[in-house]
Order: sequence, then C-alpha cells, then structure tokens
Amino acid sequence: MTDKAAEISNLLAPTVESLGVELLGIEYLPGSGGATLRLYIDVPAGEADQQGESRLVGIEDCEAVSREVSAQLDVEDPISGNYTLEVSSPGIDRPLFNLEHFKRFQSETAKVTLKLPQEGRSGADAPPGERRDDHPDLLGDQHRRHEDLVGHARHLEPGRAEHRGEQP
Repeated sequence: MTDKAAEISNLLAPTVESLGVELLGIEYLPGSGGATLRLYIDVPAGEADQQGESRLVGIEDCEAVSREVSAQLDVEDPISGNYTLEVSSPGIDRPLFNLEHFKRFQSETAKVTLKLPQEGRSGADAPPGERRDDHPDLLGDQHRRHEDLVGHARHLEPGRAEHRGEQP
C-alpha cells in the first residue's frame, strides 16, 4: 500500500467500521485525467445474518460506505484534484493488503506481483506460507524484511484457471 493509500485508509477506517463493515484496504491510483480511489470492504469475520448464515457484503453496504466516505473526503480533502471513488467487496480473487490477510489464506494459493523483480522474478503463485526454492516465503523472514517489495497480492479461489495454468 502506498503512503497516500495508508494515510487515506487511516482517515476512513473509523467511518467505514461505524457502518458495520471493515475496511480491508485501499488502492490509490493517480492518473493524468484524475485519480481512482478504490476501497475494499468486507463483513467482519464470523458475522451472521438473521438466519444465522454468514453475511456477505451487499450493494447496500457499498452504497452506505460510498455516501459516508464521500462526505468525509469532501470535508477532509486528502486528495488534490479530481478523483473517482469506488467501493467494492473483495470479490473472488480477494486482494491481500497486510500480513493478517496472508495468514488467513496461508494454506491456499495467492498470486503475488512484486514492485521490483527479485532474483529474476516479478511474482509468484504459491501458498502464502509455503517456502520453496522458486517461491518466496511470504509469511517468513523474507516477507517481514521486505514487505515493501509486494506490489499486489490476491488470493486465488480454488479451481480458477490460473491454478491449472490456463488462460482466464
């Protein structure tokens, strides 16, 4: 996460949490025609709906967060210039923003893209906690020493084309 994204995340997290959802992370993508600010929200782990089933983020959650966050951004004004605000659930290929996210999916596969190539590689598809000669140990010492090397990371849902080496 960039410094700007971290600053905005710290600003908005209490507002998002007051709406009954958690802020998983933020992508801040500056551009020549205006920036994009993308918020990923989720239901706190273990929260159930009225029927006792796991609750999922709905369009109502995204709308409520968008409305409240937009008002807060207008007042606080942390982004100079034009920007587009997007609020989303994490989706199937859930972004992994921090070490806790990696730990949650450590027995599953993640697609990791590094900010800069390391040892001739720009990324890896491997379980986040697995250490092999051709994959970094994303939960081990390598990740703690070089966590700023990870550009993007996404949990890959089992059975997806990326797992089988096919093109999506």
